[in-house]
This record gives sequence, structure tokens and C-alpha cells, in this order.
Amino acid sequence: MRDLRPFFQRAPVRRFRGTVCRICLSPYRNRTVSMRGAFLYGARYNIRQYFGCLYTSLEMETARLEIERYFTVPPDCGFVEAAIELRLSRVVDLTDPQVLRRAGLRTADLTGAHGPCQEIGLRAWESGIEALLVPSAASPRCKNLAVLLDNQFPGWSLRLHM
Repeated sequence: MRDLRPFFQRAPVRRFRGTVCRICLSPYRNRTVSMRGAFLYGARYNIRQYFGCLYTSLEMETARLEIERYFTVPPDCGFVEAAIELRLSRVVDLTDPQVLRRAGLRTADLTGAHGPCQEIGLRAWESGIEALLVPSAASPRCKNLAVLLDNQFPGWSLRLHM
């Protein structure tokens, strides 16, 4: 994979205003907007104990597909679903074929192994990107929003609906 630092330093950014969906284990119902789990264990777009990421989907069905992919056996404690209203100003849309081409990436780079995705997340995080709009690994025609809460700019907002 090529060095993505130059791309993210000049990446085309867009605003995002809308509601995203998230599913968490029931014991974490009061922390549905926490990046703690991703920070501690790492995930697709963040590196374990280096920086966190809030993983969300644009539709609840996509969030369900993602959680089913992760939990092959449902936990005894169950899940809680949440809707989160976001207003962001520095989002890179990696579902846009032109943006992908400009970055030298393919959709498969975003839905396959975690290593390349973590590199993408790291370079976005280092460049002050607020979120990445990405294809779902569970269903590539669906979209997820990986939110880098460390990088929120003035004017951003978050509102939780349970």
C-alpha cells in the first residue's frame, strides 16, 4: 500500500449531518458513544491502544449485519441499539469511486484484512479527519461511518437517542 499521508493531508472533505446507528452489548447501554472498547482492543480503522474510533452505520440493518459478523454466537447479555445524530465538517467519503482512485485504494482494501484499514485510519487520524465514510465489511453495498472523536472541529455535535 502506498503512503497515504499526502492523500489525507489534501483529501477532499465533506460535511456530514444525519443520524447513524450503533449496536453495543447491553452492559454498555450507558456508554454507546464510547470509543473505549475500540481503543483497548483495536478494530478495523483504529490501532489498539493508540487511538480510538466510534464505529457506526448509516442504517440499523447494516449495524445488525456488522454485529452478526463479529458475534458468531450471540452473547447472553444481549444488545442495545442506539441512534446518534451527528454534525461533522471534515469527513472523507471512501465510498466515492473518484476519492478511492485518488487515494490509490480499492473497495477490497476497505473490507478485507484489518492491517491496511488500520493504516488508512491512522493516516486519517493524524491528518485531523473527523470521520471516514466507508463500505461495510459485512455488506459492501452498505455504508459505515468510522468517527475519530479525537479530531472533532468547532461546530461538531452529537446527540444520542436510545
